[in-house]
Amino acid sequence: MTEKLFYQDSSIKEFTATVESCMQGKDGMFEVILDQTAFFPEGGGQYADTGVLLVGEKEVKVVDVQEKNEIVTHYVTDAIEQGSKITGRLNYEERFSKMQQHTGEHIVSGIVNRRFGYNNVGFHLGNEEVTMDFDGMLTETDLKEIEWEANQAVADNVKIQVLYPTKEELETMTYRSKIEIEGQVRIVVIPGWDSCACCAPHVDATGQIGLIKLIGAIKYKGGMRVSMVCGFRALLDYNQKEASVVTISRKLSAKPDSIAEAVDRLQKEVEAQKEKIRILQEQYLKGVLKEIKPEDTCVLLFEETLDTVAVRNFVNDVMRITDGICGAFIGTDAEGYRYILGSSKKELTNIIQKLRGGAIIIEHAGKLNARTVKELNYLMEKKTGELLFVLEDQRKPLERLMTANPEFKKKFSSKLELPVFINDELVTFGQTYAKENGYKLDEMGILALYSRIDVMQREDHAVSVAEVKEIMDEAIAHSQKANVKHLARRVFGKGTDDSDRIILKEEDFKI
Repeated sequence: MTEKLFYQDSSIKEFTATVESCMQGKDGMFEVILDQTAFFPEGGGQYADTGVLLVGEKEVKVVDVQEKNEIVTHYVTDAIEQGSKITGRLNYEERFSKMQQHTGEHIVSGIVNRRFGYNNVGFHLGNEEVTMDFDGMLTETDLKEIEWEANQAVADNVKIQVLYPTKEELETMTYRSKIEIEGQVRIVVIPGWDSCACCAPHVDATGQIGLIKLIGAIKYKGGMRVSMVCGFRALLDYNQKEASVVTISRKLSAKPDSIAEAVDRLQKEVEAQKEKIRILQEQYLKGVLKEIKPEDTCVLLFEETLDTVAVRNFVNDVMRITDGICGAFIGTDAEGYRYILGSSKKELTNIIQKLRGGAIIIEHAGKLNARTVKELNYLMEKKTGELLFVLEDQRKPLERLMTANPEFKKKFSSKLELPVFINDELVTFGQTYAKENGYKLDEMGILALYSRIDVMQREDHAVSVAEVKEIMDEAIAHSQKANVKHLARRVFGKGTDDSDRIILKEEDFKI
């Protein structure tokens, strides 16, 4: 059993000890066991202390500390002879920061439990911030009040108490984290604020925390995950955000307390410029459209920059004029292209299939192993005639593949990027498609369409306009099942808008 000095004095910075054993571990590390230690091992949602072991003039770094069966193991960078007398020196700045965070977590969790009855069901003390998972929801107002009350606890400078109750005493005590624990239970008490079973070191008094700042909150597993920083971490967080505010205020030529208004003005200016650009692009595309004839079998448009919606509308307009194929390519040879292909009569799938006769198309190419890449690279160095090699995958997997294999990357002369539409663009397309077919989505119908698209979106699959068209066709078909109702609506002027378009409702999308 290792004597744990951090329970005797949490503010200890240096100690002496004897090496009881030293064994070769994994990854070039050595596992050292001391007769006593002030290094706190990983546990209770908190990562381990770090520092050095001094053996004479030699410094051996402590990179991790773990505990098992009351034995504390120090993972160090060099071997130390058994029986050696060492001096342990903690990275106390790091230790003190962790004590500030952990004590702050006790105060906040105690307040939440007392005021709302919620439990802290998950706690993590990272290198930058603390996260606390509560099993209930908190509003923005709640969080502000909790933060203010927590800092009142800091201002009160309450002395932290540590109790080691007997089993009989424990049964009568009220405290958080009341679960079955084998052996002696350690209770950390902040009088008036919190009482909780905890194994970690804490500051001596709440005033040493300095400041408690809640910096974020998100919905998490039916409850709320709250992010927090305390003490010097809170000061660092403030300094970083202050620097950002100062930089932004200078760029906007606005006082720091007026940057919100300045940003609003800038957003309005940007939107106005976007609208001007959109109008100009529409005028340009209308001019191009006038030159297209019904007998044209292939219409191609190449531009560096154009609005995606405007391009999509252009392709749809061309499809109304000619039965041929329209292709709009936006981008450059150097950076690649986004493109939209369309045809009212020709099956584009068949056209693409013709390419396969003279091409090797590798799907999910980002998953190619090193051996396969080597063989492909060798094959492509041989005389392959007009054979086309195509790698297909998401952008990031392909970028990782090419970065790892620069010689293989040189074999490919061009890059073609398919457009990936955000949910807003897909919903806009759905609304446009509905309008063209004599329908209109009400507010709940729009939300239902957003929900359908969101469910379909995955990391490895981006929803396409074709899929949205299928959703809209299903919704229209669903609405048409009640033909009598629709007829009645038209007769009595219900279920349509001012333009006599049939309204698609939420229930039409629940196929």
